[in-house]
Amino acid sequence: MPVINTRKINGLVRTTEPVWSNIERLSEACTAWYTYDTHAGVYAWTINEAGNSIAAISEADIIGPIQISGTGLTNLYNSVEMEYPNADIRDQPEYFRNNLTPGVRNEYEPDNTLQMSNEFINNQMQAEYVATVTLRQSRLDKTVVIVMDYTKINLQAGDIIDITSPTYGWTAKEFRIMRVREIEGDDGSLRLEFTCSEYDDSIYPDSVSEFIVGGAPGIRSLGAIGTPGTPTANIISINAIPSIQVTSTVPEGIVDRMQFWAGNVLITGNVANTNFNLVGSVASTNANAFVANTNVVFSTNSLSDGTYAWKTRGINISGTGPYSNASANITFASGNALANTAANAAATSTAVANSATSGTIFQAQLSQGYQYSVNAGKITSIITQSANTTDRKIYGSSTFTIPTSIGNTMGYKIDMVADMNECGAFGGRGNVSPNYYGEPADITSARFELYNVTGNSNVLVTGESSGGYGTFFWTDFAMAGFANLNIGNTYKIEFSGVNYTESIPTANANMSFGWNVFTNNNAGF
Repeated sequence: MPVINTRKINGLVRTTEPVWSNIERLSEACTAWYTYDTHAGVYAWTINEAGNSIAAISEADIIGPIQISGTGLTNLYNSVEMEYPNADIRDQPEYFRNNLTPGVRNEYEPDNTLQMSNEFINNQMQAEYVATVTLRQSRLDKTVVIVMDYTKINLQAGDIIDITSPTYGWTAKEFRIMRVREIEGDDGSLRLEFTCSEYDDSIYPDSVSEFIVGGAPGIRSLGAIGTPGTPTANIISINAIPSIQVTSTVPEGIVDRMQFWAGNVLITGNVANTNFNLVGSVASTNANAFVANTNVVFSTNSLSDGTYAWKTRGINISGTGPYSNASANITFASGNALANTAANAAATSTAVANSATSGTIFQAQLSQGYQYSVNAGKITSIITQSANTTDRKIYGSSTFTIPTSIGNTMGYKIDMVADMNECGAFGGRGNVSPNYYGEPADITSARFELYNVTGNSNVLVTGESSGGYGTFFWTDFAMAGFANLNIGNTYKIEFSGVNYTESIPTANANMSFGWNVFTNNNAGF
């Protein structure tokens, strides 16, 4: 059985936070307390784990009354939700939730969820352990304060003691010492005040189980994507050119793009030793994600001769899912397909002048079925601070006309990459509902909008955005849009974005925006 180290931390410490706040967060991730050691005269960690009583305390040892406090019925927690960055999905937010069984709850006890988050936990098993211990411990609501003489100086925070009190009907009832404080008695003697919480070793789980992020949905984050079905591959002909057509089912989760990876098994002799490379991807053609368990088809004629196996996976803006199983091997004889495609394309199209930033027509992304660029370019702009989290500023624009040489109305793909060169964002996630991180709000984003500006019109055709809270000064954004455009019409691409960074509220952003608009083999969307 695998063993997990529940005292391990994985995360970046925010140096802008107070030291004590960081220490408390680190301690929580390790199920420990950070307390003052009266013996050593220094602060030290006390591990929150099962143990045995080291001292038996009776009423004769206690000076004065036993002070008892507890938690009201309406304040008891009966479920817990832990948010943490899961390393399995590139440290995107994931959630663990645990509910107490109905038999454990008190009669008429209302639902009450303990909300937790910890940036130093990056795996599900440790999140489950910490959340479960914290929830169970919160229901041990009895806290006692007792005063004893200085002969008990050997007891320190973290030790377990048992108290026998006929007054309260306790026989060797166990408590864990949470704090020790020196006080002065009425007679001037030095005494020790112990604050103790109720103890029960059954709150510590014997084992925890790891679930796969892409499995059956419970509480699912944006990054939680399931495993696609095993793809199938077939040889087809596109414009008399041999091609491979691969079909894959969309996995569970939010998936707006499917990637198709191929490995030439002929080189290695078996799939296990084959290196798979990304050949292309298929994106959802509207604002919605793909529907789970539907088929996505990808075709390519760009591969060299060989025997290929295929894998697929789903992706979205926040992460990628696991790879599918490898398809059955398929032999492909290209007949120099790439060169044939280029020759065929050159025979049926002519060069097209583009905007001042883009140059002339060029062939691009044959492997995805996209052949001719009608507009491409790059701009770099300084973006000043936005007034608020939704204040978008214009970077620039590019105008182009669909040439009549294209031949007819057809579908187009618009690829955008916004390369952040510098800004004042340091990953601040803000302090807004529902998580209230208590961090600066660092929001950078990029957006493009395509307008039909033929004549005097200015009609929005499509647009895409990327970005949001928690970005960094190195965060880049990739977007893809799809639209049916008409030959002879003039279009404008407008670039904009948000630069709102509370970490450095005076910093401007420097961003390079690159784009490419190209045809879809006469197919519409």
